Parts: sequence; C-alpha cells; structure tokens
Amino acid sequence: MDVFHGVGVEPMVVIASRAAPTEMIRVSKPKNKGDASRPEEWSVWEVPRTTFLGMPRAMFRLSYREAHDSLVSAFERFGLTLGEVCYCITGFVAHDSETGASKDRLLTDDAADPAAKPYLEAKEVSESFATLVPARLIRYVPGEMHRPKFPQLFESPKVLVNRVVGRGRLRASVDRSGIYVNHSFDCVVRFSDLTDAPPYARGTPEARESSASLSLDALAAVLNSSAMSGYFQLKHGTGMDASPANLRSRPLPPFARLTEDSRLADLGRRMVGADEDRRAAQMEELNQGVLDAYEMKAP
Repeated sequence: MDVFHGVGVEPMVVIASRAAPTEMIRVSKPKNKGDASRPEEWSVWEVPRTTFLGMPRAMFRLSYREAHDSLVSAFERFGLTLGEVCYCITGFVAHDSETGASKDRLLTDDAADPAAKPYLEAKEVSESFATLVPARLIRYVPGEMHRPKFPQLFESPKVLVNRVVGRGRLRASVDRSGIYVNHSFDCVVRFSDLTDAPPYARGTPEARESSASLSLDALAAVLNSSAMSGYFQLKHGTGMDASPANLRSRPLPPFARLTEDSRLADLGRRMVGADEDRRAAQMEELNQGVLDAYEMKAP
C-alpha cells in the first residue's frame, strides 16, 4: 500500500487497546505488497508474548516466528556474551561542542605534529577482514572534541566493526597498528588490554583475566560469519545499526574455541588479504568453522 508516495520506509500504525495481555500474539501480514487490500489472503501465525519481550527494546518483529526460537537459543545456550570479555564502544565524536565546527578542522598533513594520529572512517572500509591502511591524519585533541573517548581505546589491538550493517551483514576487521577512528566504527577491545583506561572501561578482574586469551582473529571470524549475521537479523530485523549495545549482547561459543591456537583464529587470519579466487572458498570454510564452534549443523 503506497501510503506516502516516494518514501522508501514503510509505515506502521500501532493500535493499542485496554485489555488483558494474552500469552500468544497473533500476527497477520500480507504475503506481498499486492495482498495488502485482501486481509483474507494474509499469512497468519502466533508468537509467544515472552518472545517479543525478550527482543532488544522489546520490539515487535513481524517476521519472527516461533520456529526461530530454537535457532536463537542454539546461539545463546553457552551463556557468554561479547560484552563480558570486551569493551565495546564507538570511536570519538570530533566536532567542537561549543562552536559545532566539524572534524575537518582537525585533519592535518603534518606527520611531525605530536597530536597527529592515523585516521580512518568506516566509509573507507567496504569489506570484512580488510587490510586497514589509513590515508589521513587527524589531530587528536580531546579538549577540542565532543566525545574524545581515551587514547588506549585506539592504541590497543582491537576489532573495528562498521556501524552501518552492509547488505544485512556485519563487517569486522582487526587493527593492531593503533588507528584512531570516529563514531562510524565500533571499537571492540579486550578488557585485558585496557589496564590504563578509565575505570568504567576496564571490566572486572575476572573479565580481564579471561579476555587475555581471547583471539581477535577468532572474534572477527565469528562476527563476519554468515551464522552471526543471520542471528543479528533474527534479533534486530533489517536494522542498519550495529550499535555497541547490540555488539555487547552477541553470544559467543565456548571460550576454548576462541583462543589464539584455535581453528577460528587460524581461519580469521587466513581471510586477511585473501584474493578473490580464494576468498569464497575460505569464507565457506570459515562459516562451517563457526557453526562447529557453536555446535550447530548447517541449515
């Protein structure tokens, strides 16, 4: 139904009534846009009310069906989430809080400037497992930035995740060269690497100890896999934002599958710099490796 002509986002009308909640939510949905005027031909199914309450922000996912519960549970059954071993937050917000001046005022060509740092934005990284080579420098001056974060966030080994989900897939790359990034990226840093960070970013002593053996390459393999992107879509629908909160809640496989000598770490390392001829085959092997780590069978 073309409610607002020329507008790409489909509208939704929420109708509320004062009634006792039911245990099952009845969902009626047109099979396609042409069926919208024929409700008798719509698809109809029921989803437990608790399922919607368990969704991020208790959102209504009209494509979600009860059959998806078993798949989601398969990912979540090990009880470990990314946020328990890593600090997940966006990069800095560089505009000036008082004047509103953009980050452009801080870009520089002077590599001799002590404040100059290698700088990268997500729009410069279109694929997963990218070889990250910043082409620009930015003056990192916390006192002139809206949300500067803190230096160790950027200078520590980390996984960078594009905030905008491309084609429904998460895109993650490992950085060990101390690249500074803005809020178009999420930074995922092991708590064990943040010993000099502000207290709120250090995690618990237990989290620091356990995260020390976490391989960033294995973590990138999990985040870039078809399985994790499928889970992301089940939980978040067609949302385009891989927010830090969403990343923190990503379920991880048993920790033994994520160490430096694990199969996933090897698969993640091999993906970096792989040419097009090898990339597809290696990605298929990686996807199978991630399913094995979660002790799941291929669909």
